[in-house]
Order: sequence, then C-alpha cells, then structure tokens
Amino acid sequence: MAYENILKCEQRKNRMITLTGKKVSEGIAIGKLTFYKRNINEVKRIYVKEIEKEVSRFQKAKEKAISELKQLYATASEEVGEVNAAIFEMQQMIVEDRDFTDKIIKIIVEQKLNAEFAIQSVAEEFIKGTYEKAYIQGHEIDVKDVAIRLVRILSRNWKDRMLTDEPFVMAAPELYPSEAIQLDKTKVRGFVTRYGTINSHTAVIARTKGIPSVIGLGDALKQEYEGKTIIVDGFEGKVYIEPDYTTLTRMKQKQDENQVKVMNLERLKGKENITQSGQKIDISANIVTREDIEKVLRSDAGGIGLFRSEFLYMENGKRLPTEEQQFATYKLAAEAMGNKRV
Repeated sequence: MAYENILKCEQRKNRMITLTGKKVSEGIAIGKLTFYKRNINEVKRIYVKEIEKEVSRFQKAKEKAISELKQLYATASEEVGEVNAAIFEMQQMIVEDRDFTDKIIKIIVEQKLNAEFAIQSVAEEFIKGTYEKAYIQGHEIDVKDVAIRLVRILSRNWKDRMLTDEPFVMAAPELYPSEAIQLDKTKVRGFVTRYGTINSHTAVIARTKGIPSVIGLGDALKQEYEGKTIIVDGFEGKVYIEPDYTTLTRMKQKQDENQVKVMNLERLKGKENITQSGQKIDISANIVTREDIEKVLRSDAGGIGLFRSEFLYMENGKRLPTEEQQFATYKLAAEAMGNKRV
C-alpha cells in the first residue's frame, strides 16, 4: 500500500513516463530510482619528474589489481559459478598482459607522463583494436573495467557511493562486470542503464543473480528521474517512471505470478523427469553463449540439447571468432556437463 499512497500524491502533479530498452534479465522490480555515483576523478595528462617512482607506482597498482581480481573471482565463483567467474580471470590476463604493461611503462618513461594517463591511453588503443589480442575481441568493456580499477587504485578512491540504505532500483550510464558482481540483491531490486549489450558480462551476471534489468535506454534515462518511483519490467524491456495506479497494480500482479512460477520450478530440481503416465524423458537445454552453461547446471537440465554456435560469430562484432576461441568454448561446455550429453 505504501507505493499506492506515494503514487496517488505524485499523480496529481506528474504523468507516467514509459521508456523502452533491451531486456537482459527477467523479472519485475519496483522502487525508488537511485543513480550510481562512481567516485573517480577525471584522468589528467601530467608531466612527472621522478620517472622510476612513477613506474613503481604503476607496478604496485598492478599487483593490487591482480589481488583484487583474484578475490572477485573467488566471490563470483560462489555466487554465479565458475563459468561466469572466468570473466575476472580474463581481466587478470589483461592486467598481466606483457604488451599492455610494456606500453604503459613506455609512455611513462619516454613521454614522462603520469601512470593514470598512460593506462587510459593504452586501454583506449586496446579497445580500438590497435593491438590484436584474440582474448580481448568482444570484451572491450572488460579492458575499460580493468583500466578504471587501476586508476582507482592509483588515486586511492576505493568506494563508490549509494546515497540510500533502503532497497532501490539502480540507474547508471553503464555498469561494469566488477560492479555488477558486487550488487547486493537485498538492496538492489533491479537496474537500468543508458548503454550496454544483451550478451555483455554485466548482462550475464544480472541474469544469473536474478536481478531484473533493462539496458540501452539511451538519453531517455535522465538524471532528473533520481528519487522517483520506477518499475522495471525485465520481461518486456519496459521501464515506467512514476507509474499510474493501473500500471502499478498490473505489474505487482505480474511480479507475484512470476514468484509463484519460480518457486514451483525450484521444487522440481533434483527430481527425475517422469510424465504422469510413467514415461521417463530427457529434458536438455538450448544455449547461446558460454555464459549459458552455468544456467544449465543451476537448472538441473539433462544436458545441452542444442548449442547455437552461430551466436559466437554474432556477438564477436566485426571479427570472426578464432579456432582457439571456439575450441575453448566447446571444451568448457563438454567438461562442465561431465557425463551429460552436449
């Protein structure tokens, strides 16, 4: 009833706004909208006198980043499974990449520039594809995530801020994988972003954690909506700002129906697949990406009935996936399923 009372007061002054984006994680989330505040300063180009000291600063930041990513991997393995946690192993590979670190150090030494600027410059070159790295293809967002982590460590900005202790719906221009994995489901009911893709690591983590999400809202997601009541419809890819009473009632009913459905399906896990007539059947899953493998395991499917391998090409942008990339994905699926059919 609290939402109804809030809405009746607000509707005297405002009209409902409907936004349409891309659905990435099903479910209904209702709450107050809070924008994510990244506590990081703008990276500036600064000339440095003590070159060796600056290189040392970067090396220490690198070691700290590796340590943090190892901890993130351990946390993610418990929460979303080892398949999805591999994101952070890949980010660690970026931090440890010889070309990546050598080019950063080269900028510091030869151009006498600060480590923060060098990191950002090299990351931008990697994202543009200037340096061919097979494992980075299609994962440019992870390069950006790594660069932000290194700059944060160097600037000693450890925390991001949420200006509320109450449950809320989170908004951001874009959410990085390392941020998504740390979302507290007891606080974050759902999230919406201006940018992002449905096959990104952030989207995969949202689905695995069961956080209703809609991305790709563009500039229609305005800062002025901060603090307003919002409904995230992860089934339809719709977002309602200051919803009217009819919409709120309909969405709450949809939310309740989904919760009942999820509870009923959870009860079937671990049980044999037998029809009422006594016929045993095999229920396997269709998957699209390597990230779906974890969902197969969590859902207790009998195996993988169809691996839609064309999506390996579609999600790779303009680049074709290499033979090594494809082999690694199929190998992961086969090993994860054990004796189950793929």
